[in-house]
Amino acid sequence: MSNLKIASEKIRIAQDLHDGIAQDLVALGYQFDLMLAEPEIPANMRSELRTARFRIDELITKVRREIFALRQLNENSLAVRIGKSAAEICGNLMGRTDLDEVTGTLDQEEEIYMIACELLRNSAKHSGASVIEISLRQNENLLYLEVLDNGNGGAEVNQSGFGLKGIGEKVRNASGVLKIISNKEGTRTQITL
Repeated sequence: MSNLKIASEKIRIAQDLHDGIAQDLVALGYQFDLMLAEPEIPANMRSELRTARFRIDELITKVRREIFALRQLNENSLAVRIGKSAAEICGNLMGRTDLDEVTGTLDQEEEIYMIACELLRNSAKHSGASVIEISLRQNENLLYLEVLDNGNGGAEVNQSGFGLKGIGEKVRNASGVLKIISNKEGTRTQITL
């Protein structure tokens, strides 16, 4: 399938999600709001309705995120998106960027993008590095991301901050592998999804 056909198919799917499932979920949420407004509903049922209403909101958020991702992926490849974000996040600290064009599932690409941005932010903000490098490549169905800095080291997944801890959770949830080598010469973080 050509890139043009793939792009138009992603747009069509995003539109279908918006016009179908997303709108249906919003309408369902309004129906729950009307039921919750009824004064005669027993407290235990009201509690269950409220829980279901929160679940609907979560689903709406997920669908909107997928719609956004489909449109975003259509506009730029993952490599281009990461390259642009790397330049914005790291500024003059940005060193080598070796970003191959890769093809993963929508979930893989979105996870890799979010993880890359978080790793770059961590390096730029906390490492004391003068140079940050990033690479992205693919081998069959696996995506490999690496962020390297020449900072102070000391990065650990179980440290008190949420950045690396959240990345560790994302990688585990995606059945991936996270490897961090951090010492006085800097930090190398490798992700495989």
